Amino acid sequence: MTEKQSLAYNLYMQTGLTQQIAELTGVNRKTLYDWIKQGNWSRARTASAHAPGILLDQYYGQLIAFNNNIASRDEVFPTREDTIIMTRVNSVIKTLLPDKKSLATTIEHFTDFSEIVKDKYPELGDKLSTLIRE
Repeated sequence: MTEKQSLAYNLYMQTGLTQQIAELTGVNRKTLYDWIKQGNWSRARTASAHAPGILLDQYYGQLIAFNNNIASRDEVFPTREDTIIMTRVNSVIKTLLPDKKSLATTIEHFTDFSEIVKDKYPELGDKLSTLIRE
């Protein structure tokens, strides 16, 4: 990809613009449309709109709206149907989440790391230990 193609691609993917990209990059519109067609840029932009991070935001938004709806009812406890829906949405969220450790595990590893550092560099180890407590 040339520098202009790369700039055009990034603008296309990040802005939702099309015609204006030709003007911004100084490329002929026909050339830009050829790049979009040949490189399947439209498909890539559509796929990126469904990236896990975006989907997670959408599912979390659905859960918030769903919980707000439940809280606004006279009977604020979820029905059996509500719990089934929430369980399914949570299940989808779990599949989209990256394989991350819990906060407790992360803190434990950081504490272990600061102890190792403290053995070689006492001042730095103390600073790290202070950071974890803050």
